[in-house]
Amino acid sequence: MNFFRYNSIFAKALVLVITASVFFAPYLFGAEIANLQRSTVGSHIIFEFDIIGEKEEGEVTVFVAITIGGKVFPSEKLHIRGDFGRVNVGRGKKIYWNVLHDFPLGIPPNIAATIVAAGKTFRDPATGMEFVFVKGGCYEMGDLFGDGETNERPVHEACIDDFYMGKYEVTVREFMKFVDDKNYETEAEKGDGCSTFIDNKWQKDLNANWKNPDFEQDETHPVVCVSWNDANAFIDWLKGKTTIRYRLPTEAEREYAGRSGGKKYKYSWGENPPSGNIADETAKARFPSWSVWTGYHDGYVFTAPVGSYKPNELGLFDMTGNVWEWTLDWYATKYYAESPKNNPSGSSSGEYKVLRGGGWNNGPRGSRIAFRGRFEPNARYNDIGLRLVFPAQ
Repeated sequence: MNFFRYNSIFAKALVLVITASVFFAPYLFGAEIANLQRSTVGSHIIFEFDIIGEKEEGEVTVFVAITIGGKVFPSEKLHIRGDFGRVNVGRGKKIYWNVLHDFPLGIPPNIAATIVAAGKTFRDPATGMEFVFVKGGCYEMGDLFGDGETNERPVHEACIDDFYMGKYEVTVREFMKFVDDKNYETEAEKGDGCSTFIDNKWQKDLNANWKNPDFEQDETHPVVCVSWNDANAFIDWLKGKTTIRYRLPTEAEREYAGRSGGKKYKYSWGENPPSGNIADETAKARFPSWSVWTGYHDGYVFTAPVGSYKPNELGLFDMTGNVWEWTLDWYATKYYAESPKNNPSGSSSGEYKVLRGGGWNNGPRGSRIAFRGRFEPNARYNDIGLRLVFPAQ
């Protein structure tokens, strides 16, 4: 197998364990937490540290969490204040924890404090997944070109807070770490398999699952045949290993990022020629009845290794094509008519979850950034995968 290799330095986290002896366990990542020290003043534990960023980074995101007896307490669950959230790079940063307010019987033994800095990029220590900072803003969401579906209208303003998005779709390798650690069985493995394209139509294959999606993959390809429920089981596992509040993107975040910050683009490559794993002449040779991108060859009939094509203007890969990506939102046909302006996150309930981005089997219409796919949360197809985000605050 020709495994994809990460070769960049991203951010740095330091873990301070408050015991009789103090030690530091560094994770190498872009912005760096350095010179972390701890002191106790009255009812407060004070963490002092420096943030060393890349030359062009003026502001980074600092996350803090406390682990006691194996249980992780994120900052929002504790009485913590100071230099976390969006913080300027520099020295002499402080975080104050009113520990006796949270534990009035006294300071618990063996407290581990984890402080993580994420700059313009971030790499998760548990999986190696890479993330890119996306500056929020307001944009016009929906069918900007007048040739879309009715559920993409009315076009409306949506305003998105800053967030981090996966640079790539979640890979087979990254999902495998979760499966191996938890001995997890996906819904396809426990149930009746995964739907694959057989005899020119989608059919359930009892033997198909993320390890065997009915076509050849290696560990650098995006994982497929995972349901929305499987995706969230992966996220729950990941959140148990880190201070980061991972989740699936909202529809609004996915469209905003797919259009390179809400620009008037129909596809993630903007006004440039196609660059992605979509239904092309390569697929046409295998599936003659398909509607494809005429004259375009991406070299793959099914999934391609993540990052095989040019990124969009935010540095995000495969934002059009390769695999459909689950989002956080429940689907509602008329949601756009009632969607709130700020950080919309879909209907409060529903039957289907929204998918975005198109897959290896989609032609020009289904590959549009504004296109809203949807399936039941337990659905699994070999053109569906996932990509993660986390908030920058």
